[in-house]
Amino acid sequence: MASELGVQTIQHTNGTDALTIGSDGSVLTPNRPAFSAWLDVTQTGLGINTHNTVVYDTVDFDTTSSFNTSTGVYTAPVTGIYQFSVFVNPDMSSGTADRMWGYFRIPNKTLDYQFAHLPTYASDRLGFSGSLIVDLTANDTIYVTTYVNQGTTYSHNGDDGQFKYNWFTGYLIG
Repeated sequence: MASELGVQTIQHTNGTDALTIGSDGSVLTPNRPAFSAWLDVTQTGLGINTHNTVVYDTVDFDTTSSFNTSTGVYTAPVTGIYQFSVFVNPDMSSGTADRMWGYFRIPNKTLDYQFAHLPTYASDRLGFSGSLIVDLTANDTIYVTTYVNQGTTYSHNGDDGQFKYNWFTGYLIG
């Protein structure tokens, strides 16, 4: 015996739409935490032998206003499993680095999540990317850093009007 439940919208008791089912079968969750941020203004003079946070200063969207464009830090609004992706385009055109790393940093976790390690880095347009699925508790924070162990200062490239060279995205899986 088959059962059928015909609904268009599922709401919380306060009237907020939690789930909408379109006539074509599409399912939307309009309040699912999600963001897309990118770096517009180049960060220059970044130091050696220190974690330099990529401060993504522009947001395409942020469904829960949880991304801080002044610090580059995302704060999880609810507990759950999250997916994050990043692309970093550092500029070492003024020198050479012996090694460069990229990290997802989550202060409440016991370790950082390394997503890139570039040996003998000497380029002004070599980027690297990473992704992470992680369990976060409400109010946990996550941000992206780069680390160079020797060489000269470097930069995180901003938007040039045509390309977004540095971006960071994330969303709640469930």
